[in-house]
Amino acid sequence: MDKKTKQIVRLRMGFMRFKLILKKLNTLTLILILFAISAQEGFAQKNYTGEPVTKDGLVKALKMRQFKSSDIVSIINEQGCEFRLDKGTQEDLIKAGARPEVIEAVRRNFRGALKIKPSNANTYEGLISQAINIYESNRNSKAAIAILNQAIAMDPNKYRAYQMIGYVSLYGQKNFKQAEDYMRKAISLGGSAVFRVKHSHDYNFLNSCSGSFYISRNNIRYEDDENVHTFQVKDSDIIKIETGNKWAGLLKLKGGIFNVVIRDKADVKDKDKYQFSSLTGKGDEAKMIVRLVGKG
Repeated sequence: MDKKTKQIVRLRMGFMRFKLILKKLNTLTLILILFAISAQEGFAQKNYTGEPVTKDGLVKALKMRQFKSSDIVSIINEQGCEFRLDKGTQEDLIKAGARPEVIEAVRRNFRGALKIKPSNANTYEGLISQAINIYESNRNSKAAIAILNQAIAMDPNKYRAYQMIGYVSLYGQKNFKQAEDYMRKAISLGGSAVFRVKHSHDYNFLNSCSGSFYISRNNIRYEDDENVHTFQVKDSDIIKIETGNKWAGLLKLKGGIFNVVIRDKADVKDKDKYQFSSLTGKGDEAKMIVRLVGKG
């Protein structure tokens, strides 16, 4: 065998070995990928707790405007969803007020691979869902609060039941003292006090939007119902919060107006002012907001 023929044979043998190695690598890679996917699905499934979120329950929670988007995302991540996110479902959720982060959480947390047991109200999550359903469907605040107190008895260290009792006490029963007591407890446990407000874009409320105002331990946040305006500021950046509007009488504005003054992000020596009003127009509600923020 001459030198040239030997080179050709060596090249062919090297190419064959390369193909064999490549084939083994491809097989190994495929096995690893399948194993990773399987492990990931198993891990995600094992992490779900409580009852899966239903579409009807999620729509009602969104319409109630009582939980921050981040709260709803946490619930979905914890419990998963019993429904897939198709085009029609996405449109329904957006119509109910779902923000992009809520839509994405639903997309990522379908629990279809798990056997879903019949709904069990005898869990903390089940009681919260039942209370939301009763209040949103029938506006039965007394029954909702009774169910929420069962949830508190089951786990007094979770904030969701306190937060919802505060909300239902205020808007369902007009019980300001009870509402404030439960709101303070919710805040102390990491939740929020929730108020339905109007945000003025021009300081006279001729141009405004409606939404929910959330007071937490470390920040305040506003989410408007149309998913356009969002206001959030850390507690340390709030200079003051106060009630009133010097033009209220002249413009015949309703009561319940309050102003949030914060440090300007671009110039800390300057300040910005945001003006809100309770949707009920009640001054006592605005005063409660000022007390809970604690920067009066």
